[in-house]
Amino acid sequence: MVRKAIIILVVIQGACSSGPTQIGDYGPAAVVLNARFDDIPSRIVASTVVVDSVGHCAPDGSAKPEVKEVELERRDVFPFAAEHPQFEILSSRGTYPFDLPCGVGDVRFFRTRAYLQQEQGIPPNTTGWSSVGAWAPIGYDLVYAPSDAIFAPFGPGGPTLGLPKGYAWLHRTCGASPGSITMSIVETNEIVEFQNTLQPFDSGRPPDYPAIEESERELVESCGAIVPAQDLGLRLSFDRAQAMVWAPDGTSLYYLATVDSQDPSHSVGLRRLRLADLAASELATVPFANNLQIDGTGQLYVGNKNNLLQVSAATDGKATLVTLPFPADAVPSPDGHWLAYADQRVQVHGWDLQSGSDRITVTGMFLSWSPDSNLAYSDWSTGAFTIDVLSPATLAAPIIYDFGDYSLNSSVIWDVDGPLQVQVPLDWSDIGRPGYGTSCQACFGLSVVNLADGTRRQILDASAGRITIVPAPSRGGLTLVWARTCLGLYDTVCTESLLRIGLAEGTAQTVAVAPQIYPLAVSPDNQRVAIAAPSGIYVKSLAQ
Repeated sequence: MVRKAIIILVVIQGACSSGPTQIGDYGPAAVVLNARFDDIPSRIVASTVVVDSVGHCAPDGSAKPEVKEVELERRDVFPFAAEHPQFEILSSRGTYPFDLPCGVGDVRFFRTRAYLQQEQGIPPNTTGWSSVGAWAPIGYDLVYAPSDAIFAPFGPGGPTLGLPKGYAWLHRTCGASPGSITMSIVETNEIVEFQNTLQPFDSGRPPDYPAIEESERELVESCGAIVPAQDLGLRLSFDRAQAMVWAPDGTSLYYLATVDSQDPSHSVGLRRLRLADLAASELATVPFANNLQIDGTGQLYVGNKNNLLQVSAATDGKATLVTLPFPADAVPSPDGHWLAYADQRVQVHGWDLQSGSDRITVTGMFLSWSPDSNLAYSDWSTGAFTIDVLSPATLAAPIIYDFGDYSLNSSVIWDVDGPLQVQVPLDWSDIGRPGYGTSCQACFGLSVVNLADGTRRQILDASAGRITIVPAPSRGGLTLVWARTCLGLYDTVCTESLLRIGLAEGTAQTVAVAPQIYPLAVSPDNQRVAIAAPSGIYVKSLAQ
């Protein structure tokens, strides 16, 4: 291979010069890119330059970054002459329709790549050309900002960078200390080196998520950063469970496992795993099952597409399913006496399973059952946000607590002294400004509010990562949260840490480490947690 360096001037010019214009459209502003291609083979006769848009927003923290070939410019250039290293590419389009996952006016990110075509010389006297690979600026992402902005991709506890209005290169390099990565802005009039990535020519397909994840991981690891390894504890089964509950005596796990991924009825198997000998047995097959619950008496409930199903044991070890006239998300009380469900009129019902009648009908939103089977709901009918705790057994006047700071990203849990509100207070977008409303696209930190006296205590600050509260009953003064930290851009090279939060002492302890959030269940004695990963069912100790 002949080693050469060729400087190429790339001009991307659109009919609109202001960037994003309206939902679904992007009119590229004019920009000039200066590229230097190293390790150029001989007999290069043409080039194709492609710019791809990276949809980097993942509001719920689970979606992968979506890459779409927006074609700000893609043009075959012929001839490619080393003696004339500069050439222009002009866009002939006005707008480029594609989704704007971050909303109108947000910062846009792009990845640039170029393919070089080589003249075919075998057999002699033939014409035509073939691709010799792809070149890309390693560590450089093209960024467009409609106005000056602060870029904070890792939350309020991470590094920030000022983005100028218009186009610029976002450049990342290894920092002075091992594992650190620095971000800087490089103006587009500077020459950026494009390196051979040894990828085949595929101009019709943009780089997908695995390619971005791989490139980000390579950059992170090249800088000495160590990605935490998965740590889920002891594997008990190779089954892949989508929901789990513990038996009240802690000797077994019940779970829902996929039977056949091609089954049009989406049936799952209800199985029991006996912990003493790890023997698994199939109890029933449930079409369209979507949740699994158990009360303190050991009564199982499964939700399907429309209804809640009661699981009844049979003499042959199998189980029968009884359809109940309640929605699939109805919740049994710990004592097994009641079912809470909501109707379409924003009313909460407390159904007496023994008498077969509604015992309670109140206006509001169901929150949870207390450990002693009192109904907790939020009454918004007066315009004030309160938590009302009502005994379905006595029907005495409810105990009313102020809701504290209203947030959709909060959870009501129970301590020995009464209800607490766990909040994730810091709503943050990667452009470094607070999020809008209560959507909590990227929430950081953790606070606990004692609803009895209104006192607040911060347990986690923003450095802990993006927090997701585990929707599981809190027992014994502890609750669980997932804390997400990322080392690469676009939610890549990420780790989810399962944290045990001690409410009384205000402590946080790492229990498990995973690449993403997995379903879990806490044992009745608060000593163990079962985790359902794609590779099987695991159990870890919660003891400090």
